[in-house]
Amino acid sequence: NYHHQYSITACHPVKRAWSVNWSVDVKDNESRLPTPEPPGVQQGILPGLTGHGNLGGGHGGVGAAHGSIGGGHDEEDGDDGHHHRTAKKYLGSMLSTIYCVFLVCMGSTFCATESVIEKHHEHGETNHSVKIFSILVSLIGIGWLLALHIDILWYKQSASRQVRSRTRASQGNLYMHSTASVFKQQAKRNLQPQLWFLEGRHSGSFYLKGGMVVFCFCHLINEGLQLEQYIQKVCTEGAYANNVLGVVFHVLRPIYAFYQLFMAFKYSNIVINHSMHIARFGAMHLIATSLYFWFYSIVEEYKHAEYASSESPSHGHLLSHHSNDSVVVSVVTVISDAIHSNKTLSNFTTGPSYRPTPHPLSHHDAYAAYSGHDSQHDVGGADHHGEHHAGSNITGFLQPFTVEYNIILAGVWFIVWQNIGRGPEVQVRRESICATGQDARYQSNLVVSADCHASNKGLFAGLFLLLVSVVALVIAQEAQRSNEGSPQVVMVQERFRRAELMIFLVQDNILVIVALLAVCWAYWQIRTLDFSVHPITLLDDVLLYVPLPFFFLYFFMSMIADIYSQRLSRISSNVVTVVQVVLQTLFLSDGLRRCSNQRRHQFLKPGRELVTFLIICNITMWVTTTFKTDTQHESESAEVIFGKSCWILVKHATLPLMLFYRFHSSVCLSDIWKSAYETGE
Repeated sequence: NYHHQYSITACHPVKRAWSVNWSVDVKDNESRLPTPEPPGVQQGILPGLTGHGNLGGGHGGVGAAHGSIGGGHDEEDGDDGHHHRTAKKYLGSMLSTIYCVFLVCMGSTFCATESVIEKHHEHGETNHSVKIFSILVSLIGIGWLLALHIDILWYKQSASRQVRSRTRASQGNLYMHSTASVFKQQAKRNLQPQLWFLEGRHSGSFYLKGGMVVFCFCHLINEGLQLEQYIQKVCTEGAYANNVLGVVFHVLRPIYAFYQLFMAFKYSNIVINHSMHIARFGAMHLIATSLYFWFYSIVEEYKHAEYASSESPSHGHLLSHHSNDSVVVSVVTVISDAIHSNKTLSNFTTGPSYRPTPHPLSHHDAYAAYSGHDSQHDVGGADHHGEHHAGSNITGFLQPFTVEYNIILAGVWFIVWQNIGRGPEVQVRRESICATGQDARYQSNLVVSADCHASNKGLFAGLFLLLVSVVALVIAQEAQRSNEGSPQVVMVQERFRRAELMIFLVQDNILVIVALLAVCWAYWQIRTLDFSVHPITLLDDVLLYVPLPFFFLYFFMSMIADIYSQRLSRISSNVVTVVQVVLQTLFLSDGLRRCSNQRRHQFLKPGRELVTFLIICNITMWVTTTFKTDTQHESESAEVIFGKSCWILVKHATLPLMLFYRFHSSVCLSDIWKSAYETGE
């Protein structure tokens, strides 16, 4: 063979010389890796083949030059194909990203335009662009999810037949119901399988999936209430275009949300390696719809809150700009109005407008008590605005869940989009392939296991804090109910109002201070742990840092209002909250990158008790913040300074992100609780 190669290259001296020069230039410029030596050179069998491309090396030099010729052409063709595939991959990623931004901007523009038209052109023609756009993107999203689901089931059936042919008959039926096992076996035998699942820490958090289920169910309840309103409109007003589109949209949106929940819960760790351009656009469509519905929910909640505030007198006239006497001035103002209006006083004390109810009155009804609105006069208004009052109380609690659910969905689909085209891990490819007669081991895609060592003290301390906070929250809600429904003198209402405010203030300060101390102590203890070489932190970092501007905006505006109103206790509470959020974010970013490669750390688990406590502490702050969203007196000074409409917009834009930060912090802490005390992947 050696002489045959020499004779061929000798017949083409020009080609040989060009190839040698080209090979030398490539090595000098270091634009690509050197060509591997032929097997004969590596083993020392052919002494003349030095592999240096030397023209004066006799037969060996010519043979070496010829070896560089053949390898150069093969590698050039391979590199061209690789560059072409890489260019197509980046082009598809960029185009799908642009498509996502385009959808979000278009939907946001439609929402803002409809809101402006409804506000300034009340008697004009109704704009249907938002509902039509929402229906279209929901249908496209359902279609792509359905196509993905069918593709997964088809690939599972195809792979199951191949796996069953290599397993014993008694074990073959197990693979009929084990998608993860089938996909894993295919990944062992194929370097680039069409579909496969990520494993370990890469596969996602079960805690996050559990929270996603809770948020989705609350979102579905909210959608059911809105669907009931539109069905009532169709029955009373007729099948107008706006009502029919509302019914269609609020039927499709729950279906779309629940289907996304199913696919994200079951297949969030899937990797797609075929039809990758279509898959990238489909995943980006799901991300775009999640972000769009996030913005849509904020706009809708703002419109409902603004309408509710326009129906009731503002709290602002009860506040003095010198809040040292704010309580006294508010009481004197209301009593003075009552003295000068016999009708108001009679309605407030013994009038027919008061009706004892087992549930808290809305703010509209509370202010109607002293504004002289008789219940008989409100019948027409109740019929006219019945759709708002029917679910306004519960909608205020459910709306943040819708925003949080869409944020989680956007993060999950971003991970799916990021993993498209990813090959199996090295350890998966190097695993030995099971023999034909080997028993098949059932493996589910969802496996939950936990080592609870060094967690008991933090667990029970956190549960005690949660219990005390829930009791305080119930007492505050009872004080608020007594405040709103009491027919007694205003001074009694003011006493309940101050008690409610004091309970909320003390509760918030205790929770934030305890969490701040726990974060500092835990940060000090985990500093001895090792750093993971391949941490999974991109999505967690994004979801941790995105809510920070909303935290800063809300608390800085609150601090400005409190400084203007000279409410020193609220100022200190806001400052401590901002400090705690910043330090906790730094702690989470550091903890997500930690691991325990030493047996001593794996046994002692330093800081795990505090991490367990912080998980429950963040859940507690999430619960207390969620169930006091309708507390109006906490934002009275901000409404006076910034205006009611401005503060309503700020509150409804920032509060869901602040709630999501507390929940996602508990998700990251649960990841630290598990992964920081294991060997790094």
